[in-house]
Amino acid sequence: MLLFSCEHFGNRIPDEIRNEFNIDPEILVSHRGYDRGAAGLFSSFAAKFKAPAFNYEFTRLAIDANRSLKNRSVFSNFSSNLDPRLKNILVSKYYSPYRAMVEENLKGIINSEERAIHISVHSFTPVLNGKIRNADVTFLYDPSRANEKEISQKWQKKISEVMPDLKIRMNYPYKGVSDGFTSYLRSRFSDSMYSGIELEINQKLFDQSTDYLSKFFQMLSDSLFSSAHELSRYYKGSEEFPSATEYSIKKYHGLYYNGLDYYIAHIIPVIERIKALAPAYLENDEEIRTAVLSGYFHDIIEDTLTEPYEIAKYFGQTVANTVLKLSVKQKILESSKKLSPDEYYRIISEDKIAKLVKAADRLINIEKLTEITDPHKCSKLLRKYTESAEYFQIYGIYPEMINNALEVATKIIAKKEHLF
Repeated sequence: MLLFSCEHFGNRIPDEIRNEFNIDPEILVSHRGYDRGAAGLFSSFAAKFKAPAFNYEFTRLAIDANRSLKNRSVFSNFSSNLDPRLKNILVSKYYSPYRAMVEENLKGIINSEERAIHISVHSFTPVLNGKIRNADVTFLYDPSRANEKEISQKWQKKISEVMPDLKIRMNYPYKGVSDGFTSYLRSRFSDSMYSGIELEINQKLFDQSTDYLSKFFQMLSDSLFSSAHELSRYYKGSEEFPSATEYSIKKYHGLYYNGLDYYIAHIIPVIERIKALAPAYLENDEEIRTAVLSGYFHDIIEDTLTEPYEIAKYFGQTVANTVLKLSVKQKILESSKKLSPDEYYRIISEDKIAKLVKAADRLINIEKLTEITDPHKCSKLLRKYTESAEYFQIYGIYPEMINNALEVATKIIAKKEHLF
């Protein structure tokens, strides 16, 4: 699961030190006061992924959230001579709560048996002390941690495929193992469950046009999306017991969704939607885990030769039972019975986890209608989903969500003249 942070997001001065913090405003708005451009990119990631995202709004010249307290530069030349009482306030009220909040969220991800991929967003000045920085995008990671190295290299490759003119470097202009927040977090979590990568962007890129930045941000999001999900191991896998990611990629191989790879185009968005909805509608981590796993496999019985007992073998009987309820074709050993719509939606309505997964699946189906270029196919699917919305209403499968999504999709499609 992805988590984003931005330690140099802003350049606000904490109220407690405002009168004692003597600094030229020009310094505060320079690269010394904050990471220019990083806030926009961080916000773009947060909006795109709807993942946990945390930003530190105060200038690093007061106290630097990306340095350990033992590092002398945690307090700058402008704050190092502050009264000890004020420095203690900076630590207890600003620095420590921010870092603790990020760490606790990472613990929550890892405790639910998911692998955490932490992207810390930064930027660097094009010229420092008269020396030009020869890079556009860089990744800082620990070379001794295989997962961090693999993710960074995969991300680099995907960026280069789309924007080959960008100069991308690793562990430049800083070392990934230097003192920083990700370095501290590596001491708290194992390589198998935590990957901490600092994304550094040359600030000269933020001087480009709005159109360029929009495409640049979208490219970074898309390439991260693909890289993270290709390499994620949400559940520990082995040759005998594969991860959910490995298992579903193998099972859905050769299937397509609107002409695209089924796993990437449909399964990943469904999983992300389940993760976004689950905390509000499910009661505990075990239910959320079951919902996420069922999201990986919700079409496997219906669209492949997989039998429920195989899912049970690898991922447990509860997950297998949930997936079976989500399948129109109710396979039991070698027999197969296709349910009527009434039977199908009634069975789903009796299981709150199945209800949530089905709602997430249908929401993604509806939202993806706007990406279909064939107007006849789009019209046919819209009618199908509109007609089946009656069953979501009758059986209480989040009808308001479904109806709202249909209303939005219908308006968008109409504007695009796919239907009219």
